[in-house]
Amino acid sequence: MVLQPVFEGMLGLRPAALEHRVELAPAFPAHWDRVSVERLRVGGHVLHLALERRPDATVYTFTHSGEGPLAIRFRPRLPAGTRLGRARLDGGVVDAGATDGPDGVRLDITIRVHRRTTLEIRHALGPELVPPVPRPVPGDGSGAFRVVDAAFAGGALTVRLQGRPGSREILELAPGAWTVAAVEGAARAPDDGGPVRLWVDFPSGDAPWLDHTVTVRLTAPPPEPEPRGRKGDRR
Repeated sequence: MVLQPVFEGMLGLRPAALEHRVELAPAFPAHWDRVSVERLRVGGHVLHLALERRPDATVYTFTHSGEGPLAIRFRPRLPAGTRLGRARLDGGVVDAGATDGPDGVRLDITIRVHRRTTLEIRHALGPELVPPVPRPVPGDGSGAFRVVDAAFAGGALTVRLQGRPGSREILELAPGAWTVAAVEGAARAPDDGGPVRLWVDFPSGDAPWLDHTVTVRLTAPPPEPEPRGRKGDRR
């Protein structure tokens, strides 16, 4: 029971065991480069899902055991601003069924898996905030800053925050294939090889919480070149 919100939230698990099918709508953070989900049971089926993320593609590997195939409606979410290339299922090109929504780019692919299947999605990922992780110590109150809202449009990521007066907070951004061009409402910390870090300073005041807006302007990645035919191919 404790794990149910995790499955239905981050993994988006909706099983239909009697029909030998399942829907998966994972929303893994874009800065996670590896994920492994093991022993998902759907009736008599057992499913393992592994994700490997590269700068230019995400590869999902499905490993299955059961008497017959399992039908999967696979609807992964990618960050807003993601530019998609080809999707390949066991090497063959498939329609990714991509739609843009308020939470990013949602794919919709039907897969029938028996034993092992690999799905590769080529992309130039859009930018995404790294969720802040509170690190409380004994005696602390609820003093962590809050991300109220974040929206990406027109090459700009606008983030509305709330924080304690007089505090300095760190906001982290995984820019994906985009390049940070300018930052308003925060100062960029020195790069350390990981996500882009932004220092956000809240002024002193008497209110328990202060509102603040950070705008990050980004430069789009160049379009991916059209794949060329192999030597000897006719056009």
